[in-house]
Amino acid sequence: MKLRSQFNFWAMLAGMAVLLAAPPVGFAQKGSFDKEWAELLKKAQQEGKVVAFICCGVGRGVGKYIGEFEKKYKIKVVFSTGSSRQQSDRVLAERRAGRYTLDVWMGGITSVNTRLLPAGVVGPIKPLLFHPEVLDKKAWYNSNGPVLMDPQANYVVAFRGNGGFTSEITYNTDKLNPDEIKSFWDLLKPKYRGQFVGRDPSSAGVGQSTAYYYMHPQLGPKFLHRLLTETDITIVQNARQAAEWLALGKYSICLFACGREVRSLMRQGMPVRDEISRLLKESPRISVGGGAIWTMKNAPHPNARTFFINWWLSREGQIMMQKADGDNSLRVDIPKDAIDKATIRQKGVDYWFPDSDPEFQKKLGESMAFARKALVSVGKK
Repeated sequence: MKLRSQFNFWAMLAGMAVLLAAPPVGFAQKGSFDKEWAELLKKAQQEGKVVAFICCGVGRGVGKYIGEFEKKYKIKVVFSTGSSRQQSDRVLAERRAGRYTLDVWMGGITSVNTRLLPAGVVGPIKPLLFHPEVLDKKAWYNSNGPVLMDPQANYVVAFRGNGGFTSEITYNTDKLNPDEIKSFWDLLKPKYRGQFVGRDPSSAGVGQSTAYYYMHPQLGPKFLHRLLTETDITIVQNARQAAEWLALGKYSICLFACGREVRSLMRQGMPVRDEISRLLKESPRISVGGGAIWTMKNAPHPNARTFFINWWLSREGQIMMQKADGDNSLRVDIPKDAIDKATIRQKGVDYWFPDSDPEFQKKLGESMAFARKALVSVGKK
């Protein structure tokens, strides 16, 4: 009996040793992963290419760098960029005709969550993720691993996470003294009435900026309504036009996703700034914007698709993303020297990350509808 007890004790210790030595759940062992990765690459090379739609700033900048991937892995990346709305129309029309041309999509979450997922044309991405660098929770912001941004937490992965100071407010340096703005509520002072230009806050491309005000626990619907109805804000559809009017001094402040165009003019020496370079009273947000990735159902190049997605979310892929666009990756284990200063997440700041809220998409739609109604009430829509 004593011998059996001793045997059970040592067997238990041996079992514990095996468990402790095992890799974390979701990780392939090093040798196993290397073999699987090599086999996947071989199959991807046989397919020859991956076809992607890459929206927004990443799409405009990645062409300078994607050749590095193609040369190293011998897989062609055929990609297009442009409007997510137009791309959605094209893909949905293709699917109705039984055509499957697209493997991967990168962009914002509005189109995928409101049009593509309900139409059943997006495939699950979570089961495709197996690269240890992708599954390493500590490598991502807040040590929670990749952020899944669809209601089912299975289809859409965020990779972009801009932080910074107060990039929601861009301004003309000759017309506004930023030291006067201590809080977003200061924007409602009568002295600033008529000095605002902004993109349409009820449009899909601006929705996340609108949701910032609507969802923020220190601002909310009350602030957004007053901002749209009491400031005599001029609404335009084109971000470039808004930024140019700001640079020309026609307006003092540009709101609702003006930052990228304002940064471009700032680099050209125009009297504009893309942010107030200090924190306001209200917590700043982390913005994903157009930095999410998903796969299409029935992808025509499934192996190249899976290889590319895992590579894109790896350290190497995200370093390239940052170089292409100047945006900040949600990865925290890569250099940040290539990103725009305005995107840097400040140390010690408790950021508000609305995009990670499972109810974000619902609230995003609510905020855009709320903004539309407010603009209609003052004849601006």
